[in-house]
Amino acid sequence: MLVSKQGLAVAAMALCLGHPALAEVSPEQVWQELEAYVTDMGYDLRASQSRAGGALRLSDVAIHMPFPEGDGEMTAQIGEMLLTPDGGAVKVALPARFPITLTATPKPEEDIEAVDMTIEVSLDAPEMTVSGDPGDTTWDYAFQRIGMALSELIVDDATVGRDAARAQASAGPVSGTSRMALADGLRKIDQQVSFGDLTWDLLGNDPDSANGGTLAGALTGLRSQTRASLPQGDAQNMSALLGDGFDVAATLNWDSSQTAFAVTETGSETTGSTRSGVGAVEVAMGPQGLRYDLQSADMSIELSPPGMPFPLSAAMQSFEMKLEGPVGPAEAPQDIAIGLTLGELTLSEMIWAMIDPQAVLPRDPATLALDITGKVTPYMEMFDPAKLAELDSGNVKPGELNALTLNGLTLEAAGARLSGTGAFTFDNNDLESFDGFPAPEGTLVLALSGANGLLDKLMALGLVDETQAMGTRMMLGMFAVPGNAEDSLTSTIEINGRGQILANGQRIK
Repeated sequence: MLVSKQGLAVAAMALCLGHPALAEVSPEQVWQELEAYVTDMGYDLRASQSRAGGALRLSDVAIHMPFPEGDGEMTAQIGEMLLTPDGGAVKVALPARFPITLTATPKPEEDIEAVDMTIEVSLDAPEMTVSGDPGDTTWDYAFQRIGMALSELIVDDATVGRDAARAQASAGPVSGTSRMALADGLRKIDQQVSFGDLTWDLLGNDPDSANGGTLAGALTGLRSQTRASLPQGDAQNMSALLGDGFDVAATLNWDSSQTAFAVTETGSETTGSTRSGVGAVEVAMGPQGLRYDLQSADMSIELSPPGMPFPLSAAMQSFEMKLEGPVGPAEAPQDIAIGLTLGELTLSEMIWAMIDPQAVLPRDPATLALDITGKVTPYMEMFDPAKLAELDSGNVKPGELNALTLNGLTLEAAGARLSGTGAFTFDNNDLESFDGFPAPEGTLVLALSGANGLLDKLMALGLVDETQAMGTRMMLGMFAVPGNAEDSLTSTIEINGRGQILANGQRIK
């Protein structure tokens, strides 16, 4: 079948009309993007530019940042980079090694040592390609391994040898994608990175004594995901950035972790190790406030103190810590949250043999779970140094506590169990009923089981005498009533609007 040149031209025109123009970015545009991003992060990026054929050669590339209040500076001497066009994209050639120097210069009135440090960065088989359009670029990168090692440490003009200080870390294989786009005065970033396995090895010894220690560890399957909106302004002024739309949410996940450590003090050495399964940490900060959530599963620790003929060990099935709160002033109440879970903590038989050799106490796993939410009205910026200085003076009120809800409390240990829920509001206009604290109003409901049995076992162990046990039982009797099951108690604590406190309907204040 024959096709005329005119037919090919018409077909090509139709394709062009039916699809948007292909994205294309030049080496100069990539350099401008990088320079703008680094500058927005609070650094100074400098380089000498020259042409090498169609490529852009950058020489003497350096990133510099002074520390606040003249306390020192950081400089990364990257050296040479080569930006080469590649079919509408740009390939970025990076050096295999470059140094980072950090200088800490204390003020004369500060009793702090001056420190000069050099860190050697190594990039094994670096690959980087930038594609897209100016103002909306995608950065794809991969490294067989990325390493950082302390190569020189000078403290008060004295060089510290590797036998006194050592630090190195590496990760790999590393691969990731970062998209950066400018919109409405914000630099929007969407990034996914796989770090492979991260390892570290640290050593620190006091040259004037025999004290010191080592720490080595690894995280496997480390990966991250980040979404961010960054204002184009002073990166050191967090308070202003939040007002201009700063918003970041990042998640870090790993498959397992392990550490090994040794500490020597006054001639005695303590060694230990830790292990855990999957874990994650989530951090978010923006106009909605600050949120932090750390989770880990299947944790264990083994410790060998000096003079102990056998190691001590413990394990925990799950751990979680959550924090949430506002970061700036507001006229209306804002959400807060606090959560803590220590799930199914178990001790080794060696530890039990030390505290309960006759096995009087149940060996059941112990659990603590706490879930609190609430409302506060903040008056000040969390990241404003001037406001924080005023807070230290004690003359500034940071905000108001408006409400607290105990969504759940669980404490299980040694055969006893305590649980509870409750909710309270607070009257900030009444600071007299409760000695300067906002007057609460609400109800707390508690349930306790196994308390008498636990007291009997503690008496059998000699940890509690009969007088102490009797006093504890009398106290429980004042605030609790028998439950439906054997050896169970319930308690309803109420605080009313008149400042009265009632326990199970009986006024106690």
